[in-house]
Amino acid sequence: MVMKIKLSTFCVLTLLASISTATNVESSDNKHMQPEIKKAIENQSRPEKDRQRDIDRKPSEVMFFSGIKPGDIVADIGSAGGYYTRILSDIVGPKGHVYGFNGIEFARVFKNGNPTDPIAAERENVTSIMGTFNDPILPESIDMAVIILIYHDTHLTQLNIDTASMNNALFDALKPGGTLMIIDHKAEMGSGLRDVDKLHRIDKLYVREEIENAGFRFIDESNILNHPNDMLNTMVMMPNVRGKSDRFIFKFMKPE
Repeated sequence: MVMKIKLSTFCVLTLLASISTATNVESSDNKHMQPEIKKAIENQSRPEKDRQRDIDRKPSEVMFFSGIKPGDIVADIGSAGGYYTRILSDIVGPKGHVYGFNGIEFARVFKNGNPTDPIAAERENVTSIMGTFNDPILPESIDMAVIILIYHDTHLTQLNIDTASMNNALFDALKPGGTLMIIDHKAEMGSGLRDVDKLHRIDKLYVREEIENAGFRFIDESNILNHPNDMLNTMVMMPNVRGKSDRFIFKFMKPE
């Protein structure tokens, strides 16, 4: 059952006040990026279709904000075709590992099987997993989990996913001090789940409270994927918005 949350006026104002301190990682910070991140983004073995999306997705800045480092054990939740799985794999290196997790709830979309399988076949530090979003089981404790542009999908009415159970499972899978990063398409503030089914957007205040209810502590927000011209009222896959939707990036920590 999908958990329904009603944000009080006080709660909304509190969240807005703390979010106003969001981190701004501009492109000029690239010179300070870890060498591993820069090398991962520039890896010529990445598919051309992925490289063409870099201008909109800004993976260098996103990975810098995430705090990922060599040796980390990372879960890419909803890894799909592996845009970030490959990048994460190169950054964590041979002493780290990436678990690309896809939900059976999306099996109808994957016409040729689990799309992360080929990546795992070619990379020793990647494992491809197909399970249920209701309880994403991982074989070991992790340092970080990322959920990129699919958190809202776990609230799609037709999929009937228990998002609260997923969040609890990820909390349990993370090591104390481990982090969870979520990127998703913004809906109007205070709209809750109203636009999930029709527009594939979600209210970031709703997401924050939902994650905090699982025991996570909010750390930071980045505005590097902000698109102020997005009116938040168009389906994100429409040509005039695709790749240019206004997106939020949240980072949470499991308390030590």
